[in-house]
Amino acid sequence: MRSLALREFGPLAFDVWSWWGIKTTRDWGEVVFNLIRHGLLNANEQDRVEDFDNVYDVREALKPARVK
Repeated sequence: MRSLALREFGPLAFDVWSWWGIKTTRDWGEVVFNLIRHGLLNANEQDRVEDFDNVYDVREALKPARVK
């Protein structure tokens, strides 16, 4: 998701995700589990929304690479 966001939105990636309500990796977990609840994705019994907690700092991860 990070690579796609940076490719599609460049330096505005964090702003776009924030506008969508995505500020943490847990937010992506909520999206995924909403899709599961509506039958659009499947999960194993072991899968939990908590698996998405604090995977990385979204703001840091969406900083564009600095050009040297």
